Amino acid sequence: LRVSETTNIEKWVRCVESTLMGNEKLAVSIFEELAKHPSVTLLEGKVEDEIVSTAIVFTNETIAGLLLVGTEETYRNRGFGSAITLASKNYAYKKGCSEMYLHATPAGKSTYLACGFEEDGIVDVFDLSKCSSEKSETKSH
Repeated sequence: LRVSETTNIEKWVRCVESTLMGNEKLAVSIFEELAKHPSVTLLEGKVEDEIVSTAIVFTNETIAGLLLVGTEETYRNRGFGSAITLASKNYAYKKGCSEMYLHATPAGKSTYLACGFEEDGIVDVFDLSKCSSEKSETKSH
């Protein structure tokens, strides 16, 4: 596994779709715009030329956030999730961060605990797809 900043955002997004989104399509353009921001870094883990794991690191002064950590199913339970998580922590440290936060699903919990994260609480997650599709109307007076 080689972890580095991504050079192919479209392939990176496809990996996120398959590892974390149940193959639901994401807008590549959103991640292209995010990647332009100086506080955002998209990391990829590659085996040969195939992206097999992903992560986003947000940095803001001394605090970092870690998001969209995913590993292709055929590469799970082989250390790839830990490798990209530790590379993300190292990247944030080199950027001057002393704290890193993430929200994790139960599936990733053991990996993050093994990588030195501590559980700080439970976050409620809202499935917006289950919200009413009715939009409130605004009336002009």
